[in-house]
Amino acid sequence: MRFGLFAVVACSFVLTASCLADVPETAEANSTWSATYRGAAQQLGGLWIGDARTEFAEQSGLSAEDAGLALRYLLSYPVDVLTVEHVLIRYPHYNPTAIKADFDRLTTLGFLARNNQNWTITPEGVSLISHWYEAAEKSASVHEEKASHIDDHLLYVLDKIVSSASALEDQGINQSINWRLNHRFRAGDESPLLVKIDERVWDYIAFINDNAHYRVDRYDRANPDIIPDRIMDDPLAKELFAAMRSDREYPLTRCTEHRIWRNGEQTCAASLSRLEAVGWIEEDTEGVFKQTQKGAELFNEIEALTDARLYSTWSEVSVEEYERYMEILESIPNLIEN
Repeated sequence: MRFGLFAVVACSFVLTASCLADVPETAEANSTWSATYRGAAQQLGGLWIGDARTEFAEQSGLSAEDAGLALRYLLSYPVDVLTVEHVLIRYPHYNPTAIKADFDRLTTLGFLARNNQNWTITPEGVSLISHWYEAAEKSASVHEEKASHIDDHLLYVLDKIVSSASALEDQGINQSINWRLNHRFRAGDESPLLVKIDERVWDYIAFINDNAHYRVDRYDRANPDIIPDRIMDDPLAKELFAAMRSDREYPLTRCTEHRIWRNGEQTCAASLSRLEAVGWIEEDTEGVFKQTQKGAELFNEIEALTDARLYSTWSEVSVEEYERYMEILESIPNLIEN
């Protein structure tokens, strides 16, 4: 379904790359995705998203919490039929009971209708999303002049990597990006360049999410009999194992107090205990965990496989196209300031 504009759902992800297929394996390659997210999503999106959210809240009359809830689900998942399982496919470590409670809240507000374990968007929900696009269109139009200084080449390269990502087959692990491309509200052809760039970035983030959350599963298929069943059957354990790679030290409270995951202390502690039992993590100080040498070595292998898959999506981008792409990203702060 297409509207004039689309919404951005806030998230954060920094990827450490090992290679880009046809792009030089240099320090620039290692920073490609973080530069894309920072420039194309945070800086360009930051021009208009805040004002759009304020306008939307005023028009809808919803609390900030309910408005955020509606945008999170109505703009990120299939609009024909929505289930708890849809959310768990993209975020398998989330608490399913909490997801259902979110759906029930949106049903109470009149934006979803429930049929057993399926939910569908109501006419009121479609109207709400229409209000969001109106607010976003109004906000983005203020910055069209700045957007006119951004080369179409940025969108051209993003189109290439999104197309490559959506074409990859991986036994159901590559679903989120295809949902976004085929089963959700989309920007219209007449939408401003800023909007189209933003949409492509978040399309690719959906692909990154799938690859991040399922990296242990993919490694298990390529290297059977290494990952114990007790870990394979615990999505939260796999997510916590990955989190310790970047955070080095991971306190139990970071899991229990996560406002989106919403897993209780017992669930978090059980997942950490499973990781500790197989020797992948250890308790450094009371309630604070870190990867062991064994765990770090295994995770390096897992991450190498994930990086290779992620950056295979750049295989159709030439060195010249890549260099021009990076030049544009680096110029964005100056364009915004001027």
